[in-house]
Amino acid sequence: MLIELIKIGQGLVAFSLVLALQIGLVLLLRKPVRTWLGAAACYRLWLLPLLWLPFYLIGPKLFATLASLNFAIAQNGSPQQSALQQWMKFELLPFNFSTGTAELTAGNLGFAASYGWAALTLIWLAGSVALIVWQGRRWRDFSRHVSKLALPLPASERQHSGAVTHFDPGVPVLCLQGMRSAALFGIFKPVLLLPESFSQRYDNNQRHIILAHEAVHLRRKDNCWNLCALLLLTLFWTNPLVLLAWRYYRLDQELSCDALALTHCNREQQQRYARTLLDSLGSLPASGTQPALSAWDNLRDLKERSIMIKHHLLTATRPATTVFSLILLALFGASLTITFAELVSPPLQAAEPAPTQQTATNTATSERTAKILKDAVELMNQNKPEEALVALEPLWQQIEQGQLSNYENSRVGLIAAHAYTTLERYPEALAAMERNLALQGLTEAERTATTYAIAQTYIRMEDWPKAVESLSRWLATPGREGPGPLYLLAVAHYQLQQYEEALPYIERTLELAGEKPQEAWHQLRHGIFVKTNRIAEARSSLEKMVELYDDDASSKYQTMLNELNAANPEA
Repeated sequence: MLIELIKIGQGLVAFSLVLALQIGLVLLLRKPVRTWLGAAACYRLWLLPLLWLPFYLIGPKLFATLASLNFAIAQNGSPQQSALQQWMKFELLPFNFSTGTAELTAGNLGFAASYGWAALTLIWLAGSVALIVWQGRRWRDFSRHVSKLALPLPASERQHSGAVTHFDPGVPVLCLQGMRSAALFGIFKPVLLLPESFSQRYDNNQRHIILAHEAVHLRRKDNCWNLCALLLLTLFWTNPLVLLAWRYYRLDQELSCDALALTHCNREQQQRYARTLLDSLGSLPASGTQPALSAWDNLRDLKERSIMIKHHLLTATRPATTVFSLILLALFGASLTITFAELVSPPLQAAEPAPTQQTATNTATSERTAKILKDAVELMNQNKPEEALVALEPLWQQIEQGQLSNYENSRVGLIAAHAYTTLERYPEALAAMERNLALQGLTEAERTATTYAIAQTYIRMEDWPKAVESLSRWLATPGREGPGPLYLLAVAHYQLQQYEEALPYIERTLELAGEKPQEAWHQLRHGIFVKTNRIAEARSSLEKMVELYDDDASSKYQTMLNELNAANPEA
C-alpha cells in the first residue's frame, strides 16, 4: 500500500508539473492570440492542453524507444536491452552502516521520505475529494432550488422574451425567483432560467443580445466543458497555475460567447451590446459561478469584455488563418510536452553497452527474463528476500547454460546481493557482488555503489583487514571522499588497534560533517585519544561533546569528563 501511495504521489506531482507548463504556455499566448485571431480562437486555446496531455505519456516511451533502438544497433540488432528497460528499474544503493539497514530498490526513498510521500498523497487526494463533495453539494442545493421554485414561463411571456428565436423548443424555459439575469443551467438536459422581471427590465434588443449569448453556451455545450475543467481543478488544486487557469478560462469563455453572439446581432444591437452589459452588471450583483451554470453576469470583467467587443467590431480573421495558427501552436506545445515529460518522468535505467559479444536470444525469452526479474524486485519491496531468491532460480540455470546476456546476468546479481544481505548471508552477498563487478553489464554508478557495498559488507562481517583494503581502494578515486566512508575506514583501523592510522580519517570525517556531526563520530575520536593516552585531547573532545549534544548526552559526557579529571589531575 505504501509503495502504491508513493507511486500515485510522484505521478500526480509529475503530471502537475507538465500541466503547469501547458497552462503557462496558454496564459502567455491568450492575449496575443485574442488580439490577432479574435476571442473565439483564444477560447479554443484551452482545448490544447487536452490535446497535449497524451504526449505526456508518449514522451518517455518515445525517448526510451530511441535509446533502445540505438542500443540494439550497437548490439547488432539484439532486442534484449530494450525489453529489459521496459520491465526493470533497479540499481544497487549503499548500505546504511549506522542503522544496519539496506536500501532495496532503485528510487527507493528513506523511511521518513517514503512516509512523507505517502502523507502528501493522502492529503492531496483528501483535498480533491473534499472539493468534489463541496462542489457537488452546491450543485445539488441549486438543483433543488430550481426544482422547487422555478415555474414554466407562460406562453405569452415566452414569445415576448424572444427565447424561441435562439433556443430549440425542446429546451425548457423557466422563470426563477432571485435570478438576476438569464442563465443556462444543467449539463445533459440544460434549462434556460430567466428572472421574473426579465421582460420588464430589458427591452427587445437587450433581450435578444442576452439570449444570443446564452444560446452560444448551449450550442457549444459549455457547461460540459466547465465540468471537465472543474474536475481538473479539484484534482490539481495544489497547483496555483491551475487555479489561475480556471479564472482566465471562464473569462475567455465569456469573451468568446460575446464575440459569437455579436455575429447574430444586427448593427444596432452590436452597438448596444456593451451598453447592455454595463447596465446588467453595473446595477446588480453577479449571479455567482454555480457548477453547471452559465450566466450572462457570471463574470464582472467589464473592461476586458468591453475592449473585446470594440476589437471584434474592428477586426475579422479568416477561418483558415485561425485553424492554421492553432495547428502550429498545437504542434509547438506537443513538442514541449514530450521534452518536458522526459525530464520529470522517472528515467529508464540504461546499462552501458558491453564490449564483449553477448549471447543471442529471441525477444520472447528476454521479455520472460525481465518478467522474472520484475517479480523478484516486487518481492524485495515486500521484504520477502527468501521468496525473491526462489523466484530467481530459473535464471541461475540459464546463467549456467550461458543463455543470459551480461546485462541480464548483472540484474540477477544485484537482486541476489540485496536478498543475501537482508538475510545476513554475507559471504554469498559478497560472492554475488564480486561476480557482478567481473561482468560488464553494470552502469558506472552501479559499479561504484557495488564497490562501496562490498566494503560495507566486510564491516558487517568484521573482516577488518579486507574492510581497510576495500575502503582505501574506493576512496582512492577522486570525488568519492565523504563522511560515511571515511568514518567506516576509521572504524576498521580502530578495530585493528591501528589508532594512529584511524585518527586522520575520523578528523577528516568531523571536518566534512558541519556544525553538528553524528555523536558516534566524536565518540570514536575520543576513544582514539584514550587508547593513545592523549589526556589533553581526550579532555578537549569531552568538553566539545558536552557543548554539542542534548541534556542526557551532555550529562553523560560531563560525568566522563569529571572522572577523567579526577584520574588525571596533573594532566
